[in-house]
Amino acid sequence: MDIAAEGLRRSKQVPEDDARRALRVVRSQLPVSARDTHKIGVIGSSAGGHLMATLMAYNDEGNAHATNTIEQQRSRPDFGVLVYPVISMEDGLTYDPSKTNLFGHNLTSQKRQRFVEYFSIEKHVNHLFPPVFMFHTKDDAVVSVENTYRMVDALEKAKVSKEQKGGL
Repeated sequence: MDIAAEGLRRSKQVPEDDARRALRVVRSQLPVSARDTHKIGVIGSSAGGHLMATLMAYNDEGNAHATNTIEQQRSRPDFGVLVYPVISMEDGLTYDPSKTNLFGHNLTSQKRQRFVEYFSIEKHVNHLFPPVFMFHTKDDAVVSVENTYRMVDALEKAKVSKEQKGGL
């Protein structure tokens, strides 16, 4: 889905773009001999966990034809650490004001549903998803542990390496 074409304000894409750019910058600064070590990971908690999971789901291999060495680098992290992450945007799992902050105001129900689908990361896990370490507690009063349960299920179905800890 082209979220810009769907009417998501450009400012709402900035965190994803910044995260992709940060990975590219880090990779571009490594010595050439170290670029293929596959040891660059990301970590995020709560909404930051959602951002990092989004980065793991939506990334690219870079642009080999770019004249800028930063843009030549891939934006896929090699692993991720998700700490009590927001994963799903399904009703009942995510605090509604958080969705409004991400999606914006005055959306049609159809457009809102497309955003829920796009930003419910558990629906976008496949065999290319990087390995994940997660931890969460059952008594988290802010982010439902159901988010982590759904992510674990999606990772297992896709046969992605994962480990989870906490009061799961």
